[in-house]
Amino acid sequence: MTSLVAWMGVDTHGPASVYLASDSRISWSQTESWDVGRKLFASRAWPDLYGYCGDVDFPSLFLSQHVDLLDSGALVPVDAPAHARYAVLEPDLRRCFEALPARYRRPFTILCCARTGQGMQALFSIWRTEWSPTKGWLTLELTPPATSDTLVVLGSGEYAVMEQALAWKASAAGGTSRAVFSAFCDALRLGKDPHSGGAPQLVGLYRRGAGITFGIIWEQQKYLLGRAVDRLSTPNTVEWRNALLERCDGVTGERLPYAQPHLRPLTIPGA
Repeated sequence: MTSLVAWMGVDTHGPASVYLASDSRISWSQTESWDVGRKLFASRAWPDLYGYCGDVDFPSLFLSQHVDLLDSGALVPVDAPAHARYAVLEPDLRRCFEALPARYRRPFTILCCARTGQGMQALFSIWRTEWSPTKGWLTLELTPPATSDTLVVLGSGEYAVMEQALAWKASAAGGTSRAVFSAFCDALRLGKDPHSGGAPQLVGLYRRGAGITFGIIWEQQKYLLGRAVDRLSTPNTVEWRNALLERCDGVTGERLPYAQPHLRPLTIPGA
């Protein structure tokens, strides 16, 4: 399983950003796991993000294909709004899944975050699509929150993440994007869910531009999508964040001198 969280950043003008965060652990049993599994995807050409939990094989293969096809321009016209893009994804998802041999069909959930328009006219949409052998298909469009807060927490680490999220929400940092991501990172460090681990992964959307894959400074090491990256020819072409969601330098790993500091509230002990 995994820990997967979606949240929205809201400012005085309304929804301003949306993020997905995940861990990097793929588990085959209580004793066998791998902490370098990719679980999040961000389009380089469109304001679209995807993440999954549950089964690994089908969602990861499908989403990697879908994002490449989307970015190639083969799926939708250049002016397709978010709902039109999702209207292409869902039937393709079902069709590909139905082609899967029945013995390999396992429950999964996919989150899709997308934006229509740019700037102050931007509208964010989030869909949750899942399949299980008992309930079949279920699709739900999530309602944006009034303030910066979690939209949904999924996976085997749901309880562990929510426990930390509630503590951060009640702190002086509550109601901010950094509170959600910091809580997620604390839950990973505490290790209460044995099926969630490795480095955090983070993708996001702002009011402008395509999807963003963030680099993460984690335990004094640089990671991209769960993989340690020691040799980057141009490290600062990536937007780097640490566990407090501070903007960081891709060379030193330290908070950028002009970046807004995010202090851990005194009521939240270090994880």
